[in-house]
Amino acid sequence: MRIARVLVVAVLGFCFLGIIPVNGFRLDRPQQRLGYAHRTRPCSSAPCRQSAEVALAAARAETTFVNRRATDAQSLPARNVAGYSCHDAGDVGHCYAITAATGASYGFLAADVSTVALNAQDQAFIDDEMWLIDAKCCWIEAGFMSNHTIATKNPLYFWAQGVGNHVVVSYFGGLDATQYGRPAHIQLDGNNGTFHALIVPPGSNAAFSSGDVTIRMSPNAVNLGQELSGTNGSHAPRALFTRIRVGALAPGRPPDSKFKITIASPPTGGWLVVPGQSREPVFYTECC
Repeated sequence: MRIARVLVVAVLGFCFLGIIPVNGFRLDRPQQRLGYAHRTRPCSSAPCRQSAEVALAAARAETTFVNRRATDAQSLPARNVAGYSCHDAGDVGHCYAITAATGASYGFLAADVSTVALNAQDQAFIDDEMWLIDAKCCWIEAGFMSNHTIATKNPLYFWAQGVGNHVVVSYFGGLDATQYGRPAHIQLDGNNGTFHALIVPPGSNAAFSSGDVTIRMSPNAVNLGQELSGTNGSHAPRALFTRIRVGALAPGRPPDSKFKITIASPPTGGWLVVPGQSREPVFYTECC
């Protein structure tokens, strides 16, 4: 979860995956108050249901090309890094491999993200995610993460919201290891103070949903990529962000040259297919 930057992932409906108990961990700022929730909320409002329909339609449009690229990525080895400094004693200073855009009004961010076997160590976490951000105050984010303080075999789908120094993290279910390499559809959207995070796992006809989330913000930035905390031992196979869409409203548009890259190394990432070409842009992350 990121304090300075946030990606919003729309997380729909209900899925067959269960909710897994969680232990606490701290985030970027020592003074933060961190809350937990273990739930998926139904899309009871018309805007949320509409967002869910957009996300499910996008997930159904998954292509053989996307599957092939995601599967191929599994065979690409990550670099071995003996140690890194991605937090200090106060858990400040997480490391990121992200691409980001600012300077516009955003109300929609979505992508297919290939699911991978993230493995966090050192009482830390590593994730692949997206953020929808108001730089003045707050954000919403979603994705999947491995958290070494949580006794689970597989990474977890999650969404989180942050306002000021208060962050609430909600975990959904664990990733299905038999689906590694296939993309989960992640979507964040909203306006006028109501936002949604939706995740459609690979091969699912349903989705995880944040329901209506009230955040008094006007997003002016979007981020997507990987976040790492800790000092050693975590690992992330290469993940691909494909069919990226961003804009003020759904269905959005592909990213353009305004998207800039920030790499901590570790983690690392970049454009495999650069925005602005005739092909769909593809962003990747990997670590350690």
